[in-house]
Amino acid sequence: MAIFTKAPVFNLIPLVGFLIYTSYRHIGLKALGVWLIPVLLIPFIWPAYAILEGDTQKLIEGIFWQTSREGVGIFSLDELFQVDPLLLVLGISASIYALVIKKDFFCILWIIPFLVFFSVIGLVRTHNYIPLLPVFCIAGGILIADLCQLFRKNKKPIHQIMVTGLIIGAIGSFGLLNGILHVSNNVNSTYFEIYSFVASKLPAFSEHAKNDNISNKVTVIGRNWVISSYSWIPNNLYGNDHEFRTLNSNDKIETQKALLVIDGRMKDTLTDDTEQGKRFAERQAQVMSLYNTTDTIAKFNITTNTIFKDTARGVIEIKSNY
Repeated sequence: MAIFTKAPVFNLIPLVGFLIYTSYRHIGLKALGVWLIPVLLIPFIWPAYAILEGDTQKLIEGIFWQTSREGVGIFSLDELFQVDPLLLVLGISASIYALVIKKDFFCILWIIPFLVFFSVIGLVRTHNYIPLLPVFCIAGGILIADLCQLFRKNKKPIHQIMVTGLIIGAIGSFGLLNGILHVSNNVNSTYFEIYSFVASKLPAFSEHAKNDNISNKVTVIGRNWVISSYSWIPNNLYGNDHEFRTLNSNDKIETQKALLVIDGRMKDTLTDDTEQGKRFAERQAQVMSLYNTTDTIAKFNITTNTIFKDTARGVIEIKSNY
């Protein structure tokens, strides 16, 4: 089920398979085979549904689009370091200790598949490392426990307690201070303001309501973070049926009204005068026309979001033709 929800979790198959096999030694292969059936069948719901709906080509295009997105791969660990340097340094050091010294297959089968996967794909974001955080903590606990045991040898009980308390206290204090600093940054308030503004500018419209004017339907255009973040508020929360599309969508804009949410990267794309930019302008003539003819109705400045480079930052411009 986790693989179906977030595909990269397939990297945990070796670990869970190992745990099942070693837990049922007398029927290890049989138990492993039974477990693999839903693990393989549930994710196949995607292609099966696409085939039944006649959207096979869209599925293939989506897969290639996801796998060809540009990024720095495993080097994105630098962003995670900015978020929590202690956890990352301790986790990596402890993982190496668990792999090399302890020969811990539990940690090996958890960490290695993810690192290999992140090394061969392009776009890796900070939240993609979330499945590795538990094993970093587990390995860190093993390392801390062994260090405490090493320092506690030939020492009096009171000294043993002091050594253990100092190690745990130092790590806990740093983690608490780091968390307080990030919370006080308040990186979300401007996003909430943009959400509220966009929702207020979208008129009520339902395709199932007889009295709703079709001219109230709006196409909202923006980058991926705009579509994934904004669409559920007006459509699911308020019951509207507005269109939300990414900048690279080839679908024709059918509505009279349009609203553009433009961040720095989107603006760079729309104002690119290179050959690649000209080809984009030809392919997205409707979007370019809207960009050039719509009025700017609001601007928001995101200045606090300096840690997560994969989200919007700088000036967010809202444009519309109504």
